[in-house]
Amino acid sequence: MQAIDDHIGDSVLRRLSLSDDEIRAVIRLARKHQTTPVALVATLVRAALEAVERAA
Repeated sequence: MQAIDDHIGDSVLRRLSLSDDEIRAVIRLARKHQTTPVALVATLVRAALEAVERAA
């Protein structure tokens, strides 16, 4: 099941134009935090958007 999640996540991350090194880092962090790569990226994007909105 983990391999399927990683494959789907890898495909989505490639569509976001992340480099291979960035994808590996996202997958490594997702495993460390027991989540999926896509969920981790979604969380990071939300946090970045909130930070930009606060700064504006």
